[in-house]
Amino acid sequence: MGITALAAGAGVLADHGPPATGAAVISLLAVGAGALLLIGFLTPGAAIAVVLGSAGLTLPGCPALSPGLLDAKPTTGFIIVMAIAIVLLGPGAFSLDSYLFGRREIVIPHQ
Repeated sequence: MGITALAAGAGVLADHGPPATGAAVISLLAVGAGALLLIGFLTPGAAIAVVLGSAGLTLPGCPALSPGLLDAKPTTGFIIVMAIAIVLLGPGAFSLDSYLFGRREIVIPHQ
């Protein structure tokens, strides 16, 4: 999901000519959130940024981005569901968050 967000944002920024202001903001948000997801730093916040950016792309008044990875509504819906799952599950074992803040273990006592 981080690679997808990074590629979609970078694709808009690399297009010919300067993008519209709204498209540039969404693109920079996608690049930043994708990079944070890839390295596993501030994972819940980056996933929330991806949810907001993807949901913003589906709004009718959103500036049109270049055709690419996030074209179809089902794809955007899938990305939103995946990002919500990452927010709820947290970072993985090999993430920077895990290294900096430690892993949490839930211990269920026997009755």
